[in-house]
Amino acid sequence: MRLLHTAVMKLAFSALLLMINIAAVAQGVALNNGESFVFEFASLNYLRPAEVTDSGSFDANFSAGTFSDGESVLVEIFSDSLFDTPLTSLYNHVGPASPLDSYAIGISWRSSSLPYWPDFQGVVRVTMISGDAQLNGFAVKQIVNGNVYSQSFSIPEPSSLSLGVCSAAFTTVLHGIRRRRLK
Repeated sequence: MRLLHTAVMKLAFSALLLMINIAAVAQGVALNNGESFVFEFASLNYLRPAEVTDSGSFDANFSAGTFSDGESVLVEIFSDSLFDTPLTSLYNHVGPASPLDSYAIGISWRSSSLPYWPDFQGVVRVTMISGDAQLNGFAVKQIVNGNVYSQSFSIPEPSSLSLGVCSAAFTTVLHGIRRRRLK
């Protein structure tokens, strides 16, 4: 009986860890015709010294099978706020849908150019011009003073509420395990 109890507790603990993992992973955001998503970042991680072939870049990452023929998206990059004139805008018309292909709508620039975000912060707005798509995240790479700074961002980030609920569930399971061991 004790062996069965231990096995059940290990299974419950494993299931709880899986639940926490699932809740913490970003699920993306659905953009419908005419809707926008604004993303702000305030820092980028140091990656390594820059090489001659490095360039700065920005990618908006969309789920596989998201785009159908005739759908389009506009990506606007702002240096500090939406009140700035966009540094770059990109209109992208995507072809037929493929359930296996995910899409990254990207913009890149030479490392010799002035960096778009020399202060490691910026704002991006993604607008669906036509159709709908599932936006999963962004990747930013910037060359500043001979160094590469890069970071990937998932959206939406896990909410405090979902992390709090997972933490409470985890604490309850641990309390149950401890209480049973004391018996």
